[in-house]
Amino acid sequence: NGVLVIGTGDNTDPFGLNGYAPVNEAAADGDAQRSAANSNDLRGKILRIQPIPFPDTQTPALGIGTTYAIPAGNLWERINNTTFNPGWNATDNIALVRHEIYTMGHRNPYHPKVDTRTGWIFWGEVGPDANTDDGVKGPSGHEEWNLAMGSGFYGHPYCNGYNRAWGIYNSTTGTYPGGFYSCVAPVNNSTRNTGVHHLPPAIPALVAYTSGNSTDDDTRFNPLHAGETAIGGPMYRYNLASASAVKFPPYYEGKVFFVEWNRRFVHVIVLNSNGTIPAGAAGVRAFTPTGLITASYIDAQFGPEGALYLLKYSDGQYTQGAGGAIYRVEYTGAYDDACYVPFGPSVGVKPVLRQHVAPSFASNGYFKLPDGYHSVEFIDVNGRKVWNYRRTNAAGALNVKLPAKMAQGVWQAKLVP
Repeated sequence: NGVLVIGTGDNTDPFGLNGYAPVNEAAADGDAQRSAANSNDLRGKILRIQPIPFPDTQTPALGIGTTYAIPAGNLWERINNTTFNPGWNATDNIALVRHEIYTMGHRNPYHPKVDTRTGWIFWGEVGPDANTDDGVKGPSGHEEWNLAMGSGFYGHPYCNGYNRAWGIYNSTTGTYPGGFYSCVAPVNNSTRNTGVHHLPPAIPALVAYTSGNSTDDDTRFNPLHAGETAIGGPMYRYNLASASAVKFPPYYEGKVFFVEWNRRFVHVIVLNSNGTIPAGAAGVRAFTPTGLITASYIDAQFGPEGALYLLKYSDGQYTQGAGGAIYRVEYTGAYDDACYVPFGPSVGVKPVLRQHVAPSFASNGYFKLPDGYHSVEFIDVNGRKVWNYRRTNAAGALNVKLPAKMAQGVWQAKLVP
């Protein structure tokens, strides 16, 4: 809709406190409270603005109302809503906010992507460098994958991962006197903060994993306790109208392709319609098609033809300038069982694509139940059964009339002998 989404890092030295929360108010570049947790600063944020066109013959003053507008839904348009931000009170100056901010509390929101159908924004969050869980300083630094269905505060530098709080640091004494920052009602009292003091409750990560020996490392992102750099990646949207021969199949509809630069893998994240991820292997699956090169990819995007493009940084991770390339991953298979392995060992899994002629499907709204099968179950992209039909005699093929609700959506038909 013409809204520009921008991700900005926190512009803070990550090493000053040995990789733990950068909250050193005594150091000009060591305190992310001056940036990521500052409502009056554009660093450590995801921004949303609506560019305003102007003639080439003009040079308007930069800013809101001249070169861009603020779209509805950004964070600080709701500062007075105490349900949204229960910690806000009259001691906060509501003028000390930047209205460009959509989400805040980020160390490095890498490559924010936008789902064109829901407007959801999602990204990989490159986390702090703490190596171990510490009972005083806080948790090991977690990489995150985050999803924003609306505006909010994502915790940095007070909370990390699944809302694990960092230890309070005394910049005057250079010690950790004990206690932890609040994830429920975070307060920014840094001397370098130029914004409001009371912030919204921190939103935990949907996915978190770490290089250190953390107690809540997500085991679906092996190898455990290895190096990590969460890049994130795009969501696939199946285009029924496209005649492309290389577009990914409808199985991947609504799923996110997650790139890990350091661990050199691509995983598929399954999203429920409410923005949650199923537990276990049902929520995260490795993407390892034959021929895909294992490499440190640093960005990914789907093209208009439905193929996946991967940007390879180099042959050797941090090595610059050697082996950089763009790879195009095409779907070349048939609509057959091999494409739908996640349904398990059952036989005869075929796609049904609205009113589109596909195997075992007639364009007049009938599904052909083949000889030897008693029933058919229709399953949506999240694996939920939406309709089924069963007959007593499996002999011969049978045209089954589909209900009107099946005319819209992308379904898969699971045949049961």
